[in-house]
Amino acid sequence: RRLLRHPSGILQITPESLESMLIHKHMALPSLFGDLRFIVIDEIHALLRGDRGLQTICQIERLARVAGCDPRRVGLSATIGNPEDAGTLLGSGSRRRVAIPRFDGGKDVWRLSMEHFYHSDPQAGEMPREDVPHKVDAPDPGIAYIFTHSAGHKCLVFTNSREECETVCQQLRHMCEVRHEPDRFLIHHGNLSASFREDAEAEMKDELSLKSVCATATLELGIDIGRLERAFQIDAPYTVSAFLQRLGRTGRRGSPSEMWFVMREEHQDSRAISPDRIPWRLIQGIALVQLSIEEHFVEPPRMGRLPFSLLYHQTMSTLAADGEMTPAGLASKVLSLSSFSHVSQDDYRLLLRHLLAINHIERTENGGLIVGIAGERVVNSFKFYAVFQENVEYSVHAGSEELGTIVRPPEPGNKIAIAGRVWNVDEVDHKQLRVLVTLVKGSIPAYFGDVAGDIHTHILERMYEVLSELKDIAARGGIA
Repeated sequence: RRLLRHPSGILQITPESLESMLIHKHMALPSLFGDLRFIVIDEIHALLRGDRGLQTICQIERLARVAGCDPRRVGLSATIGNPEDAGTLLGSGSRRRVAIPRFDGGKDVWRLSMEHFYHSDPQAGEMPREDVPHKVDAPDPGIAYIFTHSAGHKCLVFTNSREECETVCQQLRHMCEVRHEPDRFLIHHGNLSASFREDAEAEMKDELSLKSVCATATLELGIDIGRLERAFQIDAPYTVSAFLQRLGRTGRRGSPSEMWFVMREEHQDSRAISPDRIPWRLIQGIALVQLSIEEHFVEPPRMGRLPFSLLYHQTMSTLAADGEMTPAGLASKVLSLSSFSHVSQDDYRLLLRHLLAINHIERTENGGLIVGIAGERVVNSFKFYAVFQENVEYSVHAGSEELGTIVRPPEPGNKIAIAGRVWNVDEVDHKQLRVLVTLVKGSIPAYFGDVAGDIHTHILERMYEVLSELKDIAARGGIA
């Protein structure tokens, strides 16, 4: 509201909120952004490979056209593999020249550890002992390793999913309870309430704190959590970019970056065929490290794609913002955006005919196009502003405290896992999308919805090389 009254200063905003402004504040954009001079995109590498990055570029181009400005775009990142590709994407549709600064970052010193565990004994190199009965409640050896080596240190424990983050935090807290030690583990992921995440961030900013946080990519980027001594990575991340970002959260203020990989897998039956007996997570971790050290490889932008889902999204957004448009006018406005430079007129005509057939757009008596009845239900939802797939989420409450969100809540009487603990479901309100819970003891898996993976083909190629080569990576890479 202050921005609308006095357009000045710095506006910090997400692509989703900017999409909302383009639709609902369309007439105010010239006065709001007529003097816009700079657009700064932090952690730009996170936007280079998906539709959210192309959406951001579309928004910048649309904003510049409506407001009559040509702001300088600035992209910031510490993990860009090919700056030229990133510069090409950032400069799309701009009349300005792309400038890429060159500097010598010095010689990085890393401390890397990569340990491999089976979920149960025997471990690699150990002979099975027939005289020792298997302990069903024995702790996961990999988790026990993290528990031991995080004691007395401020650490991050990275996982590759929110479900695994919950499970690992439950296990680590259970070990504190069994050993009659104070709980020294926090949790941080995107389905937790803001208050839970902020409490973890505040605790980690405390220079005297010796607690550790189990986290996903939410603590991979941007958030200041002070000086960290080491990061643990459970299994290999899916991208070199994530590996470098997570490694880079440690080692600030003069000390080397330090990551301890903890690879875990189940024992395979001795009769299993060869592919099932290969420790793929360990191989993937080795490949990520080697690609970074030997080739300085980081996943490049996806160039030359045909982003048809984003094309639909920007078509509907443009119609919702501008109102009635001729088919030619709509095509001219949308297809001229740099993200759709590879989309043909014939393909776009086919899309518009389909949208007319399913009532997402309608033709007026004047021959113009407007948002249709079915399209209004899509555009008027707040979820329309985001181009990534969203699950229907229920907010979880323990008394007056909001814990976070889940999808597909179970019936009352069952249990759920969130915030690193287990809760009994007392009531589910499907109209208000609200779940009431009480704290109980136990350990169960969590579920927060499906998320698409992203692993570059070159990583798979390097994994194949790892299997067929003899190499001492520590000796070659000079890794401490």
